[in-house]
Amino acid sequence: MQTEWNSLETGKMYLYGMMEKKYISDQTSLPPELIERLVHETDPNLRKMLENNLPPANPVLSEISTKFTFETKNGLKILK
Repeated sequence: MQTEWNSLETGKMYLYGMMEKKYISDQTSLPPELIERLVHETDPNLRKMLENNLPPANPVLSEISTKFTFETKNGLKILK
């Protein structure tokens, strides 16, 4: 059972990695539905890959980064 879960998780990571690589190589290559999926399903490791390959002002990267931020009691925002 654990092996099956690992293979499913690996397949998921491969799919998301492929979507992100496609987006990195051509930011107009993904339809809006896949860009929305990319934003909502990206994990911290794949976010890091995007950060290393896209300009900081990229709108998709900005959306993904807000997903991984949280506000402290004193109003500061921290990126996970």
